[in-house]
Amino acid sequence: MHLRQLLQFEAILREGSIQGASRKLNISQPALTKSLMRLEEELGVPLFVRESRGTRPTLYADALRDFANSARVGHEQSVRQIKALKSGAMGTVSILAAPLIGDRLFSSLVTQVRALQPDLLLSFTEQSGNLYESLVEGRHDFLVATINENVDLMDLNGQRLFDDQFLIACAPGHPVEKMDRRNIAALLDYHWIFPTSSYYLRRKIEQMFQSADVPLPSPVAEIASVSVIKSVVETSDYITLIGRSAIYNELRDGRLSSVELDLPIMQRPVGMIWRRNHGLSVAASIVMKTLLSIARNSETD
Repeated sequence: MHLRQLLQFEAILREGSIQGASRKLNISQPALTKSLMRLEEELGVPLFVRESRGTRPTLYADALRDFANSARVGHEQSVRQIKALKSGAMGTVSILAAPLIGDRLFSSLVTQVRALQPDLLLSFTEQSGNLYESLVEGRHDFLVATINENVDLMDLNGQRLFDDQFLIACAPGHPVEKMDRRNIAALLDYHWIFPTSSYYLRRKIEQMFQSADVPLPSPVAEIASVSVIKSVVETSDYITLIGRSAIYNELRDGRLSSVELDLPIMQRPVGMIWRRNHGLSVAASIVMKTLLSIARNSETD
């Protein structure tokens, strides 16, 4: 018993005649009659009684009715789903991101994708280390993170979204706000909160002090959560180094203050990164195009 036979049988049931079903299915009456005869032969029972005004289902046809109807509905749903997947209208797009690096963009992304493709599911994962490795392993469609030399070394593609700046973050009114922005040694006078060693921010802190030939200060605490670091700095006299994108809301609301250092290493390009030799799904391409548009618009705001 083939799906085509069930669909044709169900059409005869709905239309009440072979003639009506053949028109509905856009096939000839002889071809439909032949298909029905094969199904009856396979089952070993008559399914319809031929009458002058059409066909009347037998009790065997009534027994097969629900199964055939389910087959038709399931077939139609599958076709719709496959077409939607092909067009990018549904499916799941998995996005990996460094902590808090694109939060402002992601909130707009969810809203816009929902409006464009309501059946498309966005899956966000935040990860502090081994971001490029997780992408290469195929766990996610694309990554939002700092674009660095690993893009070429690991055979990846990168598309810039925005340039982020590293800042000294502190509570409003902190004395560090009055420091000479070129004097890195002055930062040794304050109490530091460091992210743990797996974070890119930790390496940036080390790089900052090394570039000025200044010893690395001993932190008050090492914390494996950017959100917790922000909360601690906001309510204490401790300072930290963090990307502007990660404290956008806190700066806007006056909950944190910042100091921009006069160092070229304090800039980083943030973008979308994906595997070069693995084709993106239509859905992933739609999401990436939307995210790029949001980033471009935010730069002009």
